[in-house]
Amino acid sequence: MTFVSPPLAAMLESRRTAYNQRFNLARRAYPDMDAEIFKAFLRETLDPLVATASHRDPGAIPPLVDAAYDVGLELIGKKLLGPHARLPYLQALWTRVFPQIMGLILKAPAPLMVRLSNAACQIGGQEHARCAEWLEALEQWGPRCENADQLQQFAQILAWRSGMAQFRESVLKILPTLPTPLMADVFKSVQGLPWSDVLAKLERNPWYHPSQPDQDPVQPFAGYVGGFRGSGGPFLHPPLARAVAGGLVLTSGGEQWALYADVFGMTHKRCAATRQSFTTETSEDVRVEGKSRVIWNAIAYDFSHEGTVSSVASNPHTLAVTLENSHFVWLYARRHAV
Repeated sequence: MTFVSPPLAAMLESRRTAYNQRFNLARRAYPDMDAEIFKAFLRETLDPLVATASHRDPGAIPPLVDAAYDVGLELIGKKLLGPHARLPYLQALWTRVFPQIMGLILKAPAPLMVRLSNAACQIGGQEHARCAEWLEALEQWGPRCENADQLQQFAQILAWRSGMAQFRESVLKILPTLPTPLMADVFKSVQGLPWSDVLAKLERNPWYHPSQPDQDPVQPFAGYVGGFRGSGGPFLHPPLARAVAGGLVLTSGGEQWALYADVFGMTHKRCAATRQSFTTETSEDVRVEGKSRVIWNAIAYDFSHEGTVSSVASNPHTLAVTLENSHFVWLYARRHAV
């Protein structure tokens, strides 16, 4: 095993039979598994991690290699890692982030490698998420986490901050439990507010951004989500929006999506299209005048240049508008005074 460093070569040699069996099993599951590509993974990705680990705790190398070998086989077999990877983010996670959080990985190599790799795939595969931003933040602040559980919670917080709006509710429960200095740095306020004040503002208003100055309570265009399924979007037919208990829902051709939107991102997640899924609420603060004019909180929105409005729905913070001939959903934010 001269293609890798002595610590990894010794480990591979001592468990050659077991590792060969694992590789052969993986090849049955993934017939086009390339031995040279996996060898490159051992040399270019795993070997630097072993070198980093050897400086911290040489005794932790065996469980690290065992975990990385198995996870690497699966990721390469699924073409999520290596030269044929569909997304570039996993390689950056393994080569940039893992060395920075090696102290934590050595305490729970398999769980952290699997869960963070799955997170990178999930974030990287979502159109409106910013996986590069997530990786950069995890690389910068991840080493300040105190244990593996805290790191996993922190990774979810960063995912929310990087556009995974569906995590907002769960993250707001986690935020108060993590170290205040770390959270204050991540959500640094331009106003120099204490973390407790920033947290309170985040909880009250989904459109509050700590790193931006407070703005007047106007309703600006926030963005849009959706698209035609034939072009990579989620909807086979133009969607309709409705308000439900606790949020907004989009329906299209008998299918249903929960809509999530806040200052960090906008997305939709497929959910069961049953009457029991949600309780419909009336959006009393929004109405349509004519065919193309929407009134929300006494402010008018003119869609005459876009088309005929097919549905409108709102919650206390967000307005959703759909058009008859469009597969997209227009979203507007209500920036309450905070």
